Amino acid sequence: MKELKTVTGVITQGYDGPQDKFWITSYRILYMDANWRWDIIRDQHNVTTFPGNTDAAIQKTNMFERPIVARMVQLHPATWHGLPALRMELLGCDFNGPADSNSTASQSNSDMRTRQPTSSAQALISKNGASVGGAVAAGIATLITKTLYGSLATIWHW
Repeated sequence: MKELKTVTGVITQGYDGPQDKFWITSYRILYMDANWRWDIIRDQHNVTTFPGNTDAAIQKTNMFERPIVARMVQLHPATWHGLPALRMELLGCDFNGPADSNSTASQSNSDMRTRQPTSSAQALISKNGASVGGAVAAGIATLITKTLYGSLATIWHW
């Protein structure tokens, strides 16, 4: 991304081609923070492995336990069906905090509901009519979409 963004989750979908169908069944997320250091999403002690898709067509939404502030995001497939292939959207909004400190998204999270989304395409994410992400959902917007398929690469950068 061209600047720091607050990222709150990810939506993945497999490759649903005319003859082949591939998808990621689990993955980990790494990100470059405000201080140009790589970190991995984890709970208090362990690296988080996110559940992926169960088929090539249906979208799978995973919201992060805590928002992250990131310059770059890497998706590391852990397991997959066929070949590691996916379409992906990062969810979040602009970061309005200090970029030169050890700031985290949790420090700026209190005003997330009042910030303008980076895109009007998706100001509120819903799945089957229910809001995803609770109070944070109002600040969620689609940041970026990439489509990848038929690749044997196990790391993709955004």
